[in-house]
Amino acid sequence: MTLSENERVIIDYSDNAGGIQESVRDKIFDPFFTTKDSGVGTGLGLSIVHGIIQQHRGRVEMNTEWGKGTTFRLIIPRSLRPVTLPVEQTKDAHQPIDQAPKQKPTVLIIDDELVVCELLQNMIEKYFDVTFIQTPDNAVEAFKEGHYDLVLTDLRMPKVSGLEVIERIRAVDSETPILLMSGHAEIEAEVRVAFEKGAVGLITKPFLGQNDVLRELMKYIGEPFSALTSVRQVDGLVTSSTQ
Repeated sequence: MTLSENERVIIDYSDNAGGIQESVRDKIFDPFFTTKDSGVGTGLGLSIVHGIIQQHRGRVEMNTEWGKGTTFRLIIPRSLRPVTLPVEQTKDAHQPIDQAPKQKPTVLIIDDELVVCELLQNMIEKYFDVTFIQTPDNAVEAFKEGHYDLVLTDLRMPKVSGLEVIERIRAVDSETPILLMSGHAEIEAEVRVAFEKGAVGLITKPFLGQNDVLRELMKYIGEPFSALTSVRQVDGLVTSSTQ
């Protein structure tokens, strides 16, 4: 797609961190690819950015010089639609999408990667009361001691897998919806096992957009969260230029 100057928005991000080696340049947008040490990075950052920009019908360009630095250029179409603000609504009307519900459902996020936990929290905390725990053993104990309306667990974690987490939660609770998070296409068999053990949904990594994540979570949230039900019925949960 070719866009004229007044039809696009360009954002440049540059650093002087030494550039990217030629041998890995064709892999930098791959999910989970990282040159950092284990436990330092997840390899999801650039993949998420790339996915979001593509979702908005844009592209990411890279210019890097080994030993000097890198510039990423984000090019996205400019919205030509006029901005419409929410009108004041009556008490019986749907709640405006930018107004958070007074009562939020509680969600427990279990993932050993802090960056994933924080990213999800930022995506959903307007509509959900979020608790994230990076250690599966501690998370299962927290579930037993507390009350959560929804559980999200990563599939592959050190020492205790998501399959074991699901199994241990289902041993004490057969109703709370458990959603699996995974970005490994090669472990489809494990995903099937997770559903057999009691998972009800799957959120794939990298997370491509806030809308997709929120809509998936809200499938499993019912009464008494009427405010969220109203929000769910609004077409376009979060403002997006993809529509």
